[in-house]
Amino acid sequence: MRLRGQFILGCALALTVTPALANGHGPVFGLATPTNGKGAWTLDFAPMFRAGRAGEAAEAEMMRAMLTYGLTANWEISFSAPAMLGNTRRPAARLTGMMAANGEFEALTGWRFQRREPAVGLRRESTAYFGVDVPGPQASQGKGVYAAVATGLASRTNYLWAGVGDQYLSAGGQKAALNTAFYSLVYGYRPFAARQHYPGLDWRVFAELTGEHDSTVRSSGDQVFLGPSVLLIHKDIGFSAGVQWPIYSGGGAGFRPERHRVVIDVSYFF
Repeated sequence: MRLRGQFILGCALALTVTPALANGHGPVFGLATPTNGKGAWTLDFAPMFRAGRAGEAAEAEMMRAMLTYGLTANWEISFSAPAMLGNTRRPAARLTGMMAANGEFEALTGWRFQRREPAVGLRRESTAYFGVDVPGPQASQGKGVYAAVATGLASRTNYLWAGVGDQYLSAGGQKAALNTAFYSLVYGYRPFAARQHYPGLDWRVFAELTGEHDSTVRSSGDQVFLGPSVLLIHKDIGFSAGVQWPIYSGGGAGFRPERHRVVIDVSYFF
């Protein structure tokens, strides 16, 4: 109960952050192509929660902060740091494309290597990501690396992104090395009423499908998640939130499937 209270308090603190554009300006869980503009900063605070099957003591709660800077219009760098609020025995995971859900510090760079405008108001983009993980004081694994690529189309009304990636964390503490291969497919919709110019409220909704294959020397397993998310932007503050439920899970002995995942992200753009 105390840990749950800490998690709720963390959410409340995130919601009171002074002003924000949102984590990646896009979906919560899946990979997307947007990057920060040249000279633009973004500060994100993201409470994350995931729960194991009923009857398991396998809940994981954490807060993660991320600072992102746009070096050019197509190249950004970011650094994120964790604060574990709940059970750290849950296997490491990557709940979002931009932030891990582990006790490691992460440095990440994103390069949008393709950007075309085949029609007015339509963009075709591709972005590659590479990150390095270093154990923090609450880390459950060792050092690691992360690589991913996303591609998609974006218009004034519709968004479609697909992405694949892989995260490797070496052995650390009492846990074996873990490799997580994942993929995502995201559709976003921005209705006409939501297309407000600054400083009006701009918003959009997403349907997010993500899948992952976790493997260690002891066990392996697959999970596929599906769920909705929403992004709201008002002036220099962004708010996004999403929930996912498993539509498929399976694995060998020792594999621990999840019941649901919840992520909230509050962003300040400056």
